[in-house]
Amino acid sequence: MAAITAVLARYPEDVIRDATHPATGLPIRCDFLPSVAEVYRECEARMQPRRLAEAAEARRMRQLRERAEFEQRFGRKR
Repeated sequence: MAAITAVLARYPEDVIRDATHPATGLPIRCDFLPSVAEVYRECEARMQPRRLAEAAEARRMRQLRERAEFEQRFGRKR
């Protein structure tokens, strides 16, 4: 249990709640207590959409910053 607790501690509360929910998380897919690896994989799978969204937002912000720098340096084309 200590190892599973250590894995879960690395994730946000909503990911923990979703991964351990009796109706939609690991308990519905496991016949017995999940292994540490199963808990890790479940949490990582639930984090993937969030990480992709954060990466997309970071790219968007970088593009906006680069555009503003370009326009400041070369002036806005009309």
